[in-house]
Amino acid sequence: MIVGILSDTHGQVRRTAAAVRLLRRLDATALLHCGDIGSPAVLEELAGLPAWAVCGNTDTLDGACEQYAAVLGVRLARQGPARVALGGRTLALCHGHEGGFHGLLAAAEDGRPAPDGTRYDYVLHGHTHVAGVRTVGTLRVVNPGALHRAAVHTVATLDLDRDDVRFWCVPDGKAPEHAPPVPYEPGL
Repeated sequence: MIVGILSDTHGQVRRTAAAVRLLRRLDATALLHCGDIGSPAVLEELAGLPAWAVCGNTDTLDGACEQYAAVLGVRLARQGPARVALGGRTLALCHGHEGGFHGLLAAAEDGRPAPDGTRYDYVLHGHTHVAGVRTVGTLRVVNPGALHRAAVHTVATLDLDRDDVRFWCVPDGKAPEHAPPVPYEPGL
């Protein structure tokens, strides 16, 4: 099972639409948004596949937004970590600014169970606008990068069967619709 991971859209609807098209082309069967959504229209772009999203530090969540997400079929959490079970794995969906995110990483680093007692396989987060993957204790920690305020706009795919994380450049609208996906190497 391949999941598509995106973050920090900050209301950039067209870029989010391009990112979702790319993730679908890469065979993503579920979408996970790591916060700083920025607009209900971004949630609309997530509809159509199983989708989860968490609010970031710039998001304001009210009852109407929660209801709208539910109508779209997007599971929206006020804050992370939100637990998502997919493909026999358990993922913690965070933005990256929450105390729960930092507590989860601290516990993993010390070899302790997660504060909520869940055994997570992956922690997904945004907030820094910097793509990367690292291991903390037994956790794989993935940041897909950002679709706003980043030198290169990126998303990630996570193949849960193969434990394979890959990063991708999101087309800027000038690339032909069927151009081959362009991989991104974090830190280069």
